[in-house]
Amino acid sequence: MIRRPPTIAHGGMIVCSHPLAAEAGAQMLRNGGHAVDAVVAAGAVLAVVEPSASGLGGDAFFLVDHRADPEVVAVNGSGAAPHALTADRFQGAASVPLRSASSCTTPGCVLAWWDSWSRWGRLPWAEVLAPAVRHARDGFPISWRMGRVHARTESVLLADPGLRAAYTRDGRALTTGQTCRPEAQAETLEAIASQGGRAFYEGRIAESLCRGTQAAGGALALQDLAEHESVFTTPYRSEIGDHVLLEQPLPSQGLVLSIMSGLVAGHSLARAIERPADELHRQAEAKKIAFALKHAFLTDPKHLPVPEEQLVSTLLSADVLTRLSNLVDQEPTPLGLVSAVTMEALRETRAGRDLIEAYESAGFDPANPPRSGDGATDTTYLCAADREGNQVGLIQSVFHPYGSGFQEPSTGVLLNNRACGFSLSPTHINYLKPGKRSLHTLNSYMVRRADGSPWLVGGTPGGDNQVQTNLQILRHLLAGTDLWSGPTPQMNGNWTQARRSRSERARPPFFDLLAVALEAPRWRLDPNGQLRIESRIPSQIRKKLVSWGHDVVRIGPWEGSGLAQLLLTLSEDEVGSGGADERKTCLHVGATDPRGEGVALGV
Repeated sequence: MIRRPPTIAHGGMIVCSHPLAAEAGAQMLRNGGHAVDAVVAAGAVLAVVEPSASGLGGDAFFLVDHRADPEVVAVNGSGAAPHALTADRFQGAASVPLRSASSCTTPGCVLAWWDSWSRWGRLPWAEVLAPAVRHARDGFPISWRMGRVHARTESVLLADPGLRAAYTRDGRALTTGQTCRPEAQAETLEAIASQGGRAFYEGRIAESLCRGTQAAGGALALQDLAEHESVFTTPYRSEIGDHVLLEQPLPSQGLVLSIMSGLVAGHSLARAIERPADELHRQAEAKKIAFALKHAFLTDPKHLPVPEEQLVSTLLSADVLTRLSNLVDQEPTPLGLVSAVTMEALRETRAGRDLIEAYESAGFDPANPPRSGDGATDTTYLCAADREGNQVGLIQSVFHPYGSGFQEPSTGVLLNNRACGFSLSPTHINYLKPGKRSLHTLNSYMVRRADGSPWLVGGTPGGDNQVQTNLQILRHLLAGTDLWSGPTPQMNGNWTQARRSRSERARPPFFDLLAVALEAPRWRLDPNGQLRIESRIPSQIRKKLVSWGHDVVRIGPWEGSGLAQLLLTLSEDEVGSGGADERKTCLHVGATDPRGEGVALGV
């Protein structure tokens, strides 16, 4: 049974995590806006109504498939460590403090909005930001999800004067249904709307933000804001079944999803349907190996000891993936041995050996990387498509829930704590240096057909769990079914009959497929090695995983990670026009994760 059916429309689609943001994006599409106008409008509203997850003081990444451009464009809106933020500042500490004005990197979100709108937007900038300004100025009700977040983060909100003024009342965090009016944030948004995105990085806003941050012990300075730039680049490209996967490049962890996909590709989807426990085991082991590679090799591409192209081509080469996939096919690798066995297998290839030696020559130890930075879980992802078939994915974040825990009072800007992603060990590839961008958990993806035409855009919040969730969703989609489904009640628990039925039965109706992929039960492999699986995954799969040596923990039926959004674009020829208006050139199908309160709105 589909709990949340997909939305289908011709004129455009916006899919995001909050109804008010979805309505803002849909209004841009109704007014003739580009998909970029829609996601910037929705993203700005999310900065107001979901402040724990993203905001003006955070980062953002875009993937833009503008049909008039020859290639998809990736926009990196992450910021570098401030010039005054050095590892010496945290001498004696094991990591960058979680809640501190000194844990922020230069905010890149606002400039990423502005630069993307400047290149592709159609509507006036002030019109795009108007819904966010209105909700901040007039107030908005705390949503069901935000109420739950506030219950967990009340101590963070009460500890900081800026957060306390905006999000608490009478000594308690605002709860579901109460009205929030972040007045200082409204004034900042109004200035950005009237003066342009650069107003955040110079003049009154920048001066107030830096003065307040430094007074609280932070390192952010006017020079950092003035020098910040968005980076326009090309996504990483790899094959996924009969399609092409496009991923956010470094410093995003998007490459990790490409690696994981390559590691499980040898297990055919037909076999995955027949042997779901084997498929889940391989996905979990692929996560271990891919994360070992992540911690050993990935960082800001400007700070790699080898050319970025060499790193990517090596880790995605058929030779390397074949060698590493042999580990996926074996029994579970103990967590403490994953790095060593991964590097041992990598050394068996010429390209892998060259890569390891280059890192070792630069003073790094890929086989035994020291403690890496933290991977948090609060982010927001949204996507949109317009009448012309342009697709855009946007992921933005302040990292942990309420980021650094420091909101500069005069501007209402909550600063991120992305510097927690750095390592404080000089032998780690992601070592903290001024002017360096941290390796990012943020990633979003697109899937194109083999002929290059647009197909799917998707993503999810979830920190390090993002790539795990994205892999599962993509495998379900490409298989055309929920890979974990077991016997129906009519089968009386007959697992053999269920497998036979799964291989012989018709796929779900095409337009149900996005919802099926989102509603399928999920697993996640935690840093401690525990494999947490939603209780809806059949017990036969769980028992097999336990028998093979996995440390399985059964969680609630809908407690798996991720609040994913998906958007599929089809041509009229693919679905049959049925006499449809010839002007309607695309059909958009949007779906949102039932674990959240997201909305897919068509126009």
